[in-house]
Amino acid sequence: MTLGFPDLPGVTPACVRELAAGPVIRLEDIRVLNDFKLLQISWVYDLNFRSAYRLLRQRGHIQELAATIPLRR
Repeated sequence: MTLGFPDLPGVTPACVRELAAGPVIRLEDIRVLNDFKLLQISWVYDLNFRSAYRLLRQRGHIQELAATIPLRR
């Protein structure tokens, strides 16, 4: 699911800063598909239960998604 975002290399620096700062990335800052992937990763900040964190860690969803994002900006 791409939601119409262009599948271009790299990420938007604002999205990287927002992810590092801790809040969920704002949809209006997303420019490319890799930004949307960062948004999905940032959803971890909205988890409220230990069991959810445990399952996320066990299933490796974050690592799997992060592996699809090129490190070059």
